[in-house]
This record gives sequence, C-alpha cells and structure tokens, in this order.
Amino acid sequence: MNKFQKWAVKAFSLSEESVFTKILRINGGIQKHTEVNYINMCKEGYQNFVVYACLDKIVKAATAINWEVATYSKDGALEKIPNHPMKLLIENPNPMQGQSKFLERAIKFFYLGGETFIHKANASGKAKELYCYRPDRCVIEFGRDADQPIASFQYHAGSVKSIEPENILHWKSFNPMDEYDGLGRGMSLLGPAARVIDQNNAIKQWNYSLMKNGAKKDGAFVIAETLGDIARQRTKDEIRSEYNGDNPGGYMLLEGGATFVDFGNNPKDTDWLEGSKQTIVEICASLGVDPILIGFNEFSSYNNKSEAKKSLYTETVIPLLRELADELGQFLGLADSEFFYFDLSDIAEMQENIKEKFDMVSGVTFMTENDKREYVGLDAKDGLNVYRIPMSYIDIPEGQPIQPPQPTGDDGNDDVNFKALSGGGEQKSVKQIKALQIFNTAIDQGVKKQQPIIGKYFIDQAKRIKKGFKSADPIEIKADDQQELTEDQLKTLLDSLLDWDAENELFGNTIVQLYLESMGVGYSIADEIFALNLEETGIEAIMNEDLLKWARESAAQQVTYVNQTTKDQIKRIISDGMEKGLSNSEIAQNIFDQSEINSIGRAKRIASTEVHNSIIKGNHEAMVDSGVKKRKWVSAGDEAVRDSHSKINGQIRDIDKPFSNGLMHPGDPDGPPSEIVWCRCIEAPADFK
Repeated sequence: MNKFQKWAVKAFSLSEESVFTKILRINGGIQKHTEVNYINMCKEGYQNFVVYACLDKIVKAATAINWEVATYSKDGALEKIPNHPMKLLIENPNPMQGQSKFLERAIKFFYLGGETFIHKANASGKAKELYCYRPDRCVIEFGRDADQPIASFQYHAGSVKSIEPENILHWKSFNPMDEYDGLGRGMSLLGPAARVIDQNNAIKQWNYSLMKNGAKKDGAFVIAETLGDIARQRTKDEIRSEYNGDNPGGYMLLEGGATFVDFGNNPKDTDWLEGSKQTIVEICASLGVDPILIGFNEFSSYNNKSEAKKSLYTETVIPLLRELADELGQFLGLADSEFFYFDLSDIAEMQENIKEKFDMVSGVTFMTENDKREYVGLDAKDGLNVYRIPMSYIDIPEGQPIQPPQPTGDDGNDDVNFKALSGGGEQKSVKQIKALQIFNTAIDQGVKKQQPIIGKYFIDQAKRIKKGFKSADPIEIKADDQQELTEDQLKTLLDSLLDWDAENELFGNTIVQLYLESMGVGYSIADEIFALNLEETGIEAIMNEDLLKWARESAAQQVTYVNQTTKDQIKRIISDGMEKGLSNSEIAQNIFDQSEINSIGRAKRIASTEVHNSIIKGNHEAMVDSGVKKRKWVSAGDEAVRDSHSKINGQIRDIDKPFSNGLMHPGDPDGPPSEIVWCRCIEAPADFK
C-alpha cells in the first residue's frame, strides 16, 4: 500500500464527514460545469435525451405549418398571394434540401448556437436558393457601419468560402454580453439550462455506471493487518473472480478483521430519483415544451397532449417562426405591403381556436360573411360580401341597405291600434324577438366590460375612505356628554375623509366614457337591424358638443346620487360603530366591508342600468338621424317586465314626443329610477315587424 492509499484508508475510516464530501475534496472540491459554446452544446446538450426530444418536437411542429405570402387590400382584407416567388423559395430552398430540412437546420442551429446564418444565392438580382450554415464554421469580421455591421464573411467547410455580407442573414438570439450591443453574435438558447443539463447527464451517467458494475458502488476492503504476498494474491484473485467477474453478486466473507469502506455516493444522499425528475421539468420549461409531449406524463401542466401541443404552438413555435419570418421578409426583399403569413388550417390542435373565433362572430351582424371568414382564417368566396341579418336570415348586399317605409294615415299618438299592424301586438314576430336578443346581447357584453371598471372604483374608494377614517378622530369632535355625533358633526367628519369633488370627477369620467361607448354601440346596432342606411355609424357619427354636454351632465347627476348613497351608508356605519364602542380601526374596516360600498352587486346594478340606457339612447339618435317619423316601445315580454312597461308595450309615438310614461325612450336618464333601473325594453321603428 502506497502513502496515498494509507492516507485515504485512514481518512475514510476516522472522519465523520460524508463520503461525497471527501471525494469532492480529493477532486478539488468544486463541480465544474460545461462551458457554453456551440461544440459543447452539441456534445452535452443535443446528446441529452430530454433536449433532443424537445428540439425534435419544436421542429416537427414548426415544419407542419404552411407558409404563405399575403398582403392587405384597400378595404383592409387579408389577401394571400398565390405562387409568390418567395413562398416557392421557402418551399424549395435549394436542390439538396426541402423546406422541412432547411427549417430544421435553422431552428436547431438557433437553439444550439444562439444563431444561424442563412445564405441567399442570387440570379438576375433575385434570390433563387437558400442555404443554412453551421454557426461555428462562420467567421465574421465586424466593421464600423451600423447599417452593415458585417464587414466580411467567410464560411469554413473543407475550403474557405467568402460571401458578400448583404447575402447573409444573421438570425440570432438576444445576447446581453454582446460586445457589439446587438449587432454581434447570439447566445445559445441552451445556455440558461446548461447546468441543469449537466446535472441530468451526471445522473444518467451515475446510474449507467452503477448498473454496469452490477449495481455495486466503488469501495475498498480494509484489513487491519498486513498480508503476506501469498495471502494478498489469493485475496485479490478471489475478489476478481467472485466480485468483479462476468456474474458479480452475492456476499463475500471477509476474514482477519477486514471491513468494506464505501467510496460511492449513497442515492439517498443525492436524492437521485427526485433530482432526475426535477432536471427533466426544468429542461422542458427552459425550451417551452411540456413534459407530456416527450413521454413524461406525470410532470405535465396540462390534462392531455392536445392541450400541451396547442400550448407548444401558441407559446413557442409560432412566436419563433414569426421572428424568423420577420427577418426573412426583409432579407428576401418582400414589398412593403407584403409579409409572410402562417396558415394554421392543417394543424389539428389549432382548429379549436378557429372554432372559438367562429362562435364569436357567427351571430355578429356588423360583419359581412367574408369578413367573418377572414377573421377565422378562411379565404373569401364570391357572393358572400353580404350582411346576414339573423332575424330573417335574408342576405342584404353590401352597400344596399333597405330603407323601411314610414307608417302613414295616423298622427302617431296613443290612439294608434298597434295590434292592427302586421306582426304587432303582444304576439311578437321573429324579427322583434331577434332584435331584443341582439340588443340584450350587446347590453350584456357592455355590462361585462363596465362592471369590473365600476367595481374597481368602489373598491379603491373604500380603501381611500378606510385610510382617511383611520387618520381622523371622531372622538375629538364629540363633546364629553354626547352619546353620538350630530348630523353636522357627521358631515364635518365625512368631508374630512375624502376630497369628494375629486371623487365626483373621477367617477364622472368613468360614467361619461361608459355613455359614449354604449351610445356608439346602440347607434350602430340600430343602423344594421333596422336598415336605417346611415352614412356613418359609431360614436363618431353623433359626437358633438351638445351630446358631450348631455353625457357630462347626466353623469354628474348619477355620480351625485351614487356618492350620496355612499355617504349615507358611512354615516350609518360610524353611528353604529360608536354606539357599540368600536375603535377607529374597526369602524374603518366595517366601512370597507360594507356590501353597499364594496360589492359586485352594486357595480352590476349601475353598469346594467347605465349601459342599457345609453345603448337605447344611441338607438334613438340613430332613428332621429335617419328620418324615422314614428317609433314604438317594445318590452321583453316576460314576467320580469314592470307593469308600467307591459301596459305600453307596442305603443307608437312620434319620434319627438315622449311615451305615455313620460320617457322619450326606454332608459331615458331624465326619468325616475323606478322607470329606468334594470329596464330591458327597446325602441324600434313603428313598422318594424
């Protein structure tokens, strides 16, 4: 036994430290990770099963997408350009490779080296072939021109090939250490995961070595006494034949006080199994591939492979290809109005997205059928530039709306017998039912948008009140012999909690925006379903100083009412809290928790009322602008309709005269709350069947 062996045996037998710690000390005490460069990432990264499988999934998903060249027409419609030279070039980049192999090289070089070099070979001034080169064989010299950062370029592959820099596309990833500040070389996309890849490789190597050694770890037999040459040789032969032979295994009998010292690392110490799982998850996360796609179902974030593959396309593959397409579009000289477009119609996992889009627009009346087809990614078809009105499913050609006739022979007052009109009375026509549905759908969508905005205002306001009350001291303004605050003292306290003028302005701006958006929606719907033939729709068509003044005044009136309700609730909470002897902090919390101040229900009630009222006002303005002379009140016709509105259902009035309940239209903000809150009635031209 040499001196080192004697020292090692003594160290391992006497020290209390773990074997792994001792081995690290012998080996230098530091774990060395693979240096991040293209060669190492190929050897240590690409040879790793998890990395290879992830890159394979990314490439296969990318090559399944069809590339098109498209542009936008004058009316904004997407138009594919069939047989565009650049589309044909992407499909057949060079005589040796098709599109799939070309993209595979570009993407894998991009991941391994953080960059790839694409060479275009020109003929007659146009790109005819594309080649993708290994980044480690590309030698570039950077110049001082920011517009042309590459001064010279050489490709080393058996021989040195010089290429004009303008014929090289340097597609690279972001490199925070780039000495040329974005113009230099990219950083390997495997770099951030390099240490995790090293760990995974080490775990696999440790397991392989252990299995190859008969699942036995390294160690030393330590004998207390020195053996003679004959005994020592006999022991070595027995160990070699019984323990290290072709069939190692079993137990050995150690004589003469011999003991076995384990040099290996206990799997429990290194937590081998959990470590292996964790590295797989981390590698997949760094590459944007869910583990279920490469066979590790138990680590998946999704319920099934279809969801995981959809995520692979939306979060990894499509953004990657868009980046490449943007680079290639400029490099290949597409016209300013042209761009590469991805046709996803052949990707099964993306059809769910198309179905969701189709469901969104299938019942929309303000888009032509070809507009809807374009929205879901389908080509336009002849004869489908029509608006499809769902009330009767009649195709009305674009640009040829039908002007409804005006009622004649009547002065438009209450004595009109609405039931005598075709399709009138309590028995609603299909068109009326559909009109109600369209308006109610628009109102529901508006409420969904506005309710969180209003609710957030109430929550933020409650926080401000809570903060203001904590800093106030209602006890100080109460006399010693008082049991509760007087009205004047409560008013003084309330005024000190908030800048109520600022509150009114803040909430008022929110309501004004709600009014304008909703009126624009109502104006557009009326034009479509009543075929009013307006020259312009949306809020821009009716926006003027008078309308804006009306919106501000109506909003101010609504805000005053809302904040007065808030003040009344605060007064009640303060009075109750002081009567119960609660602290400032407890009273402030009760104010914040008060459902009338901080509730979804309150926000929904306000949103529902104001959205309905302003949509119907926009509808009324559209009929006025289009020249409608008479209009009628149409209620929802169910048990929830208030009696006063059921009684005037079908009532016809002149466009400039109020209905018998005093309202100019359903939801008239000048009417009393009992007539407009939660109203769902609409207004339609008198002859609308």
